[in-house]
Amino acid sequence: MQLKTLLKHLDLTTLQLLLSIHQHGTLTHAARREAIAVSAASKRLHELEQALGEPLFLRERSGMTLTLAGEIVLMHAREMISSAQRINAELSERGLREHRTVRVAANLSAIIQFFPDDLNRFMELHPDIQIKLNEMPSSNVLQTIRDGNADLGICTNPDFMDECTHLHPYRRDRLVLIARSTHPLAQRPSVSFVDTLDTDYVGLQSDCWVNRRCQRAASAVGDAFKVRVQVSGFDALCRMVQAGVGVGLVPYEVFRSIGQPLGLVAVTLDDAWAVLELQIAVPRSQPMSVQTAMLLDHLRRTARDEPSGTGDAPCRLPPPAARMLHRHDALRGAAA
Repeated sequence: MQLKTLLKHLDLTTLQLLLSIHQHGTLTHAARREAIAVSAASKRLHELEQALGEPLFLRERSGMTLTLAGEIVLMHAREMISSAQRINAELSERGLREHRTVRVAANLSAIIQFFPDDLNRFMELHPDIQIKLNEMPSSNVLQTIRDGNADLGICTNPDFMDECTHLHPYRRDRLVLIARSTHPLAQRPSVSFVDTLDTDYVGLQSDCWVNRRCQRAASAVGDAFKVRVQVSGFDALCRMVQAGVGVGLVPYEVFRSIGQPLGLVAVTLDDAWAVLELQIAVPRSQPMSVQTAMLLDHLRRTARDEPSGTGDAPCRLPPPAARMLHRHDALRGAAA
């Protein structure tokens, strides 16, 4: 027999018909069960038997019974039908998962600071909703939203707005300068950014808002933002500052969670641009899924109900004894 000819007649409808004939004993009952005209069912069975070159059923007055060839075909028919059912179930489940998934694009500041706790509370309330989170610079967050590759984004102080994106206030924080307690700048209660330009900085590698803003501020006074070492995250930045490589700029909440346990000191940055406004971005022109709307509402309510960082409040430095204790613990942990 020709495989191409056989494959033409081994479709799932015909295989399901074979199974029904075996179960019900007659072609008429099987055709009725599968909602096929008797003539069409007879034609399907005849063409398959011709392609195989031998009969699949013995036609008797009492009904139709399988031949040996019929038994073999029926065994494979059951496997093929079962595979098709599994394909349908898996694709349906995948579709449900994708329908329940909210794609979130967020900058590093949001992921390090506020978003994890807010997200955890949301997922506890809605365990059936999946979150796909991608970390990226704020400028890329807005572009990802515009391109339709994310349902919701969180960014800091967006440089521009367009008609395709709608922004909602999320949280407020403030950049602080972090340094070792022995650094000259650590003795000051506050400092202007331009007064630090003679100092070596540890900065982030990515095209983040902080880097761009520092470069613009330095260029405005004819100077340069001297980044001695670039790292990929706030934890590495704080560790480099602790080692004495330079000073750094981080949000105050990052200092509290990462820098302060390392014994570092935070100095208030006087510049107006040091205030960080975290915004939630959603597409303006595209319909929002129910799950995305639920997450947006949760984040907005959480932002209203809870304090959002230091804003304009001055930074409180840890007392000297606490600094030394934190530093000792951090070095002991690093050695371990």
